[in-house]
This record gives sequence, structure tokens and C-alpha cells, in this order.
Amino acid sequence: DFSLTVRSANPLHGNVVPDENGVGHKYKSWVDIKAVPNSGYAFDYWVDENGNKIATQDFSCQILGDTTFVVYFKPAPIPVHMEVNDLAMGSITPGTGYYPFDSVMTITAVPKPGYKLCQWHNGSQSESLTYQVIAHDSLFKATFCKASYWVKTEAYEGKGTVMPNSTQYEYQTDVKVYATPKDGYHLAHWNTGSTADTIYYQVAAKDSNFIAYFEPNLYTVETSVYESHGTVTQFADKQPFGSVANIVANPNDGYTFDHWEDKYGNTVWT
Repeated sequence: DFSLTVRSANPLHGNVVPDENGVGHKYKSWVDIKAVPNSGYAFDYWVDENGNKIATQDFSCQILGDTTFVVYFKPAPIPVHMEVNDLAMGSITPGTGYYPFDSVMTITAVPKPGYKLCQWHNGSQSESLTYQVIAHDSLFKATFCKASYWVKTEAYEGKGTVMPNSTQYEYQTDVKVYATPKDGYHLAHWNTGSTADTIYYQVAAKDSNFIAYFEPNLYTVETSVYESHGTVTQFADKQPFGSVANIVANPNDGYTFDHWEDKYGNTVWT
């Protein structure tokens, strides 16, 4: 008799049939040999006593002398499926494919501009998950939704108001931003260059800032002298609201200043 040894290089990965260690067999007898991988593993190759590789998982061997076969297994490719609620909102990397059993993967949700990850199928809101591949199909589903961005508003130097107040809005929301000047002022322009009182804006995939700049209104200051008994300061140009206009009355010889009247005949200064 000649001895036959058939064994697995790692019994945790798979077994052999027959499982023999030095068992005697008749010369020129035949033995059916099989490799049986455990869950999560696949047959890789056999090695005989001379170091030759055998690529066939199951084969028959004729005993011609002492013989040894050692089988090696490898991690099996396992399907891992990736799914998103809307491809227009984002994707998952890596994609659906076969990945080696027991390998460790980093699975990442990649939102497109304007969107964010709401949650994974397991409720996690972390953009990346760590996963050790198990011995059966797995599914990862990411749910994306619209992200929110700041629309900040400001009235420069407080010479008016801007509405609405600074707040966050969902991506693609239509927002109306409008400026209201205080008495004596008018809107000069926005930081965007627009001079319209109202801006219609669809929220982009970034924070936005709207600043309204106001300028004082210009007013005519008219002066005159009753019966031409002197002279007063004349203003060729309109004067801005809130500015100080110095008006001087110069009486002619033989006259003195008496009082000022407004356009309604009311005495305003003496």
C-alpha cells in the first residue's frame, strides 16, 4: 500500500474529501478527491507533493506511490449592491460589484451640488460607512434630499431695511428680496449691481449675500429777499437730505435782518 494525504491548507477556509492523513491505498487504485470551500470562500488550487499546481477543483487520482495533495481556498467574490433614491441627486462610490469576502470597504455617498445625504437604509447620516463583506448579497441604499443654504440680507449703514431677514432656504427655492429706504433716502444699488427695489432669486448651491446701499434724496433749496432789501445765499444745485446748508442773509445799507419766512408765510427764524 501507498499512503495518501489529502488536506486543506486552512480548515477555516474549506475542507477536503476524503480527509486523509497517510491512509494506505492499493497500487494503481483510484481515489476521487474533492475540495469543499466553506461559506465565503472559493476553490483556488491544489498543490501535490512535488509542488505542482492543479487547477481542477474535483479530480480522480491513481495511486502510484506515496501521494500528498494540499488545497488552497480564496475569498469568494460577493455581490454588493448600491442604490440611490434619485441619480440626479447623488451617487455611491464604489458602485455595485463583486467584492472579496471578508474584505473591508469604505462606502461613500456623494451628493451632487445642491443636495445632501439624508440617510442610509440603516438610518445612519454619516456620508461614509465601513463594511466588512459577509458571505451573501448585501444592499446599501442612500437617500438624498435638497440641502439648505444661507440667503443673507443687509441694509448698509442702516439707511433702510431689507426683507426677508437672513435665513436658510432649500436649494432651488424662489426668494423675493426687497429694499425699503428710510424717509429722505432712496435705493442706490445692490452689491450685485442691480438698481431694482426687488430682486427675484432662486437659491443656488451656495450661500448668498444681498446688501442694499442707499443714498440721500436731493432737494431744491430756494431763497429770496423780500422787496430786494438785501441778498441771500443762492444754491445752484440740489442739496442732499440730512446735509447742512449754510444760508446767509446780507442786508443792504440802511437795512437790518428781521426774520425768515417759509414758503407758506410762517416765520421760522428771527
